Amino acid sequence: MAAFNKELARKYLQAFDFRNLFVEALGWGRNENRIDPIKLDGESYKIEAIADQEGVQIFLVHPGKNGQIPITPHRSRLHVQIRKQAHEHLLIFVDAKQEKQLWNWFNREDGRRVSRSLEFNRQQSGELMLQTLQKFSFSFEQAGNLNILDVTGRLRSAFNKDKVTKSFYTKFDKERKAFEKLITGIDDAHEQSWYVSVMINRLMFIYFIQKRGFLGNGDIDYLSERLKYAKKNLGKDSYYRRFLCPLFFEGFAKPESDRSKKMNELLEQVPYLNGGLFMKHQVEQHCGEQIDIPDKAFDKLFAFFDEFKWHLDETAIVNDKEINPDVLGYIFEKYINQKQMGAYYTKEDITGYISQNTIIPFILQRMKEQCAVAFEKGGSVWKLLQEDPDRYIYDAVRKGVVNEDGGIIPEDTLPDFVKIGMQDPEKRMFEKRYNLGLVGDELGLPTETWREYSERRQRCLELREKLSRGDLHEINDLITYNLDIRQFMQDVIELAGGTDLIKACWIALHGDHTAVHRGEVSLGITVLDPTVGSGAFLFAALNVLQPLYDACLNRMNDYVSDKHAAGKPFLGDEKFFEQVLDNIAQHPNREYFILKSIAVDNLYGVDIMDEACEICKLRLFLKLVAQIDDVGKIEPLPDIDFNIRAGNSLVGFANEMDVKRALQPIGGNASFDFEDELPAIKDAASNVDQQYRKYRNLQVQTGVSALVFSDEKEKLIVALSNLTNKLNQYLARQYKVDPDNTVEYLKWKTKHAPFHWWAEFHGIVSKGGFDVVIGNPPYVEYPRGIKEYKIINYDTLKCGNLYAFIIERVSNLVSTTGIDSMIVPLSGHSTIRMNPLINKHYCSNCQLFIINLSADAHPSVLFNGVNFRLAIYLRARTTKYQQVRTTSYLKWYQDEREDLFTSKIMFALHKEHQYDNCIPKYGDRHQISIDSKLKDGNLRFGSQLKRKSDYNVYYKKTGIAHWFTITLEPPKYINNNVVGNSTREAVMPCKDEQIMNLAFALFNSSLFYIYYIMNTNCRDFNPGDVKDFPISKSILELNFKSINESLWNCLLENSKMIPTKHSIAGSVTYQQFQPSRCKAIIDELDVRLAEALHMSKHELDYICNYQLKYRMGKSALLS
Repeated sequence: MAAFNKELARKYLQAFDFRNLFVEALGWGRNENRIDPIKLDGESYKIEAIADQEGVQIFLVHPGKNGQIPITPHRSRLHVQIRKQAHEHLLIFVDAKQEKQLWNWFNREDGRRVSRSLEFNRQQSGELMLQTLQKFSFSFEQAGNLNILDVTGRLRSAFNKDKVTKSFYTKFDKERKAFEKLITGIDDAHEQSWYVSVMINRLMFIYFIQKRGFLGNGDIDYLSERLKYAKKNLGKDSYYRRFLCPLFFEGFAKPESDRSKKMNELLEQVPYLNGGLFMKHQVEQHCGEQIDIPDKAFDKLFAFFDEFKWHLDETAIVNDKEINPDVLGYIFEKYINQKQMGAYYTKEDITGYISQNTIIPFILQRMKEQCAVAFEKGGSVWKLLQEDPDRYIYDAVRKGVVNEDGGIIPEDTLPDFVKIGMQDPEKRMFEKRYNLGLVGDELGLPTETWREYSERRQRCLELREKLSRGDLHEINDLITYNLDIRQFMQDVIELAGGTDLIKACWIALHGDHTAVHRGEVSLGITVLDPTVGSGAFLFAALNVLQPLYDACLNRMNDYVSDKHAAGKPFLGDEKFFEQVLDNIAQHPNREYFILKSIAVDNLYGVDIMDEACEICKLRLFLKLVAQIDDVGKIEPLPDIDFNIRAGNSLVGFANEMDVKRALQPIGGNASFDFEDELPAIKDAASNVDQQYRKYRNLQVQTGVSALVFSDEKEKLIVALSNLTNKLNQYLARQYKVDPDNTVEYLKWKTKHAPFHWWAEFHGIVSKGGFDVVIGNPPYVEYPRGIKEYKIINYDTLKCGNLYAFIIERVSNLVSTTGIDSMIVPLSGHSTIRMNPLINKHYCSNCQLFIINLSADAHPSVLFNGVNFRLAIYLRARTTKYQQVRTTSYLKWYQDEREDLFTSKIMFALHKEHQYDNCIPKYGDRHQISIDSKLKDGNLRFGSQLKRKSDYNVYYKKTGIAHWFTITLEPPKYINNNVVGNSTREAVMPCKDEQIMNLAFALFNSSLFYIYYIMNTNCRDFNPGDVKDFPISKSILELNFKSINESLWNCLLENSKMIPTKHSIAGSVTYQQFQPSRCKAIIDELDVRLAEALHMSKHELDYICNYQLKYRMGKSALLS
């Protein structure tokens, strides 16, 4: 095939002739693989092999007996079954009439398999589909030089479309505001805004399910058609009052048999959904019959909605007119001013990394407590790593090192200068081809240099050897060595053990249903996001938990089926499994049951913004409904109002100790008595928990009437309200607000929105706390950035930022065996003012992991909108010992972003755990050794400075990226034609000329750059960074005068005047220096400094080439 023949491809595509499409039009090979029909829930699916290209196989899945394309859960399970015989594959689903195609590929993203799909029907021209097919077509010449990574790379490019529809969220904000203006009857502005979110969320939910054909006898335009009906038959502006309210509170809230005949005629066929979404909201309860919305508000909103295609399929968006549930998170990002609140929408690979490395280690630890033998060194769990190391090393680490057959790519095939450089630090030290030469696509990752490849190769082979020897046999090793923890967890369930291991995993996930017979409460894993936003982290958690539930149930089913086949009695664990499976069999849809269980039992979130909570709940509801294909099999939605809560995470009582403290007399003038109050409060809290557990248990039962749901919810609301009202009064007194002063008290309560964790989640908090806490807290200065409320009783108040307070709050919410992880500003462990956070919370009875990230450019951003250097911390509680592991300060070009969390995460273990103002950013042994040798110096550079001097060195103190601006004269600066000095410049007044020369050399060196990166916030060059720099006597004796002359001349020659405009300063022209052009001279400085400090050749090589490709810039890279 010389070139892609579009018309030939169109012919085969429209004829559903897939074998000729791939072989004749796309240049793939034939596939002779045979897979037996796969049976799922009574359906049998015939699998036909179509094509193959370097191990990536294409299969056609014929429809089941209903003639339709399988529903999403069945498609996912078919992928799992086929993956056992064809690891990399693409499935094409068709209907019996050959009118529709759905192309489905599972891509490996962020450590998990993500479904990506494309749809085609015979009536379409196929133009969009053909554009996609062209991306994975191959010429004959190409086909002879491919490997599996090339093919999967083509598929990834074809299927990964941008799922954010800018046209939607831009217009959405406008339509939302217009809708809000038309609502009447709500006097409070906050309540009006909140109710808009509630209403639009309900309507969007209905739009999704109507397009699935679930309403009005399959009417996909149900809302619009009923609006026309209302205008014609119910009177002007009657749609909201006489149709929507009955739909919400009668139709969706009650089974059809409980509705009147008249109501069923009005609504036509609608399913009983229940769930908090269609119970009266508190704004509706408060404002009652006053609320009204004219018909024209809905005309305009529906016209906007109808511009888009709404579908529940959890696949990639392929054009800018499609909307699926994932888009809702982006809507939240745009229309709520969350950036002013310090909140950001976090990318999926970040939420995925944090979720998997907290949830899975916690579950494994729970399993280990019950099945210790399996987790011993050499036990069945760790043998998985030993028997197939490559399975758990990410593809990005193995690329160009280990081939698809498991063989090591020989070193002999590498260029000579690479082979020499890998062995000799002196030969590679200044070899540009080694340090800045690009490896290329065949062996390397995007923009990878030979130095980086060599380091990755060594790391991969060493890790492979460790795994093969069985050296890794601790749960935290999975994090330390950044292994594919999801694949490992899946294999532990499917391959590693017997019934005891499966039972232990299920109980860790879902709790023990037999505990109730022993008078005990057994909870599954509890996962909290205390600043939940639109739910990005909870959805990441759900994506980790769902396949684990599914794998456990599959294993249980295998055991039970074997027992049935053998005709043997059920005893012990098998009896437990049978009870679990019998319970699930009462539900019409297993996937729905799994997701509902996770939503009700495992996930919890709190946010100060009501709108955020509403969208989070809506997304969870849509996730559930997406599992249903038959309207007759819809179960009532769960009520997750008590899982996802609105309130101020920082204001309120976290635990019983907080309550006791509030009840203690203040200055001997307490107006209430501790002994009298506490028992009653504890009883009330226990009562709330009992009411909650009773209501929660109703959620997973079948056949519960709407009236019972409503009554039990009302009891819970009343009990919780009475308790929180009492606690609010106690808290108000701590704020010196008198609860009897109604005006002041209500004003305080409205502004502070107190949230009492001890009351709202009493069952969890009273038993020690949440198992896993994850999230992205607000980055807002306090008190400067927060005028609405006041924070009291925090150890970290002096840190002056909300994220520090959140971390402290989390310390009081997570259990003593729990794990918490968040993405926060890097300054949290790198600045003086954060000492309380560092010493009391980061370094306190835990195993601490910190990933250090250059996240706001220099050279690329981590996610849009953020203007901070960032860090991901992970704390695993332990009473045994303190351990600290960190990465180096990670940088990346945008081309490298996709592999960031699979290829660049390397932790170094700290030897010391006592820190003054900073937890150093070590990532390898060289950094630890270099920093140690520097800090052996018994002097600080500040001892060589004076208040004023004639021997000055000048430096720029802000905007540090890859180089410092260190000069012997003040940089030229002209402001509105007046010569002066920039406020961004500072001076080092040295005590004599020799120290001036030393300062100029020292602070221009790469050695100081490494020290700065390891020991500061990586953003500002503060006077303290100069004064605290450690020096030794041997450094003081160095003479750099001649080298400095060359360096200064080079800096001047490579400087230029840059004109700019400032909004305040006006016209400014300043002198810009380019130290990168003087790198060869700077290397001479580092050679002298390394000799004085007795650095090894390896350490000098490391210093001279530290972050070289980023410091020198992309233009310096050699092809």
